[in-house]
Amino acid sequence: MDSQNIEAYFEKILQIKNQRKGLSQAALKEIALELGMSETEWREVQNVARGHIERGYNFLEHQNEEDAQKEFEQALLVFPDNARALYGLGHIHERWFMAKGRAADKETALKYAHAALQTDPAHTEAARLISHLKDQKPITTWHRVRKPVFLLLVLAVLAGGVYKYQGQIKTEIDHIKEAFQARKGAQFVLHEVYFESGSTELHDAKSEEELMRLVSFLKKHPKLKGEIAGHTDNIGRAAANLQISTQRAYSVYKYLTKNGVKSAQLVYRGYGATRPKFPNNNPVNRRKNRRIEFKILRVK
Repeated sequence: MDSQNIEAYFEKILQIKNQRKGLSQAALKEIALELGMSETEWREVQNVARGHIERGYNFLEHQNEEDAQKEFEQALLVFPDNARALYGLGHIHERWFMAKGRAADKETALKYAHAALQTDPAHTEAARLISHLKDQKPITTWHRVRKPVFLLLVLAVLAGGVYKYQGQIKTEIDHIKEAFQARKGAQFVLHEVYFESGSTELHDAKSEEELMRLVSFLKKHPKLKGEIAGHTDNIGRAAANLQISTQRAYSVYKYLTKNGVKSAQLVYRGYGATRPKFPNNNPVNRRKNRRIEFKILRVK
């Protein structure tokens, strides 16, 4: 069975699952055979689904929850009762809950973990996840903002009453902003770091000024680890864009480490033209899409 037929089968299964909820793996196999698929072809589809699970866990090892989620969801089209895929999705939402405290992520993580345990009662990681999240409280909007709001109110009082402390107040406000930036999951574009189309060389002095600000930030937070992500416009072949975006991310990686940032704090990756921030419909937008982003992966 070629890849197009496998993809067509997955689409057909998705349509059937949307129409008939709660189908088991055995029921899906029966439907596949009724559609004319042979036992050999069914096993081949299962192998493809297992590959999705393995890729999902590989993505998780590299802190790439978004792509891992897609792989696990694809695997569940064929293996709706697979404990590894179910737990993988639960673990993704567990990470998101711990990073952002959203109640929906906690609920989803527990749902998938319970489903994994129902399939495999001996699944220790699913049991761990449930025990870990059971008593965790979601973070409300007030919990997110009360500390910085309180600090800003105090600083505002000081600013109104004592003019001579203006410099100190500005420093404290900058510190609050930087503390917010240093949270896990924070992601920002290095706005002054641009590349000419087809080039991997840093464009001008403004690029270096922007990178030196990042150097200073990383040196202030030596236990922080982040990803340098390279992106391109849509000019050229996909494979070439992926390669050049990786090379651009590596150019930034080299600059940062050359200027004193520890290599252990950094990973780099190219995404090609797969994640544009703007439509690639004019030269200005394409220039904006040829960008470098920095995402915080871990804060100890």
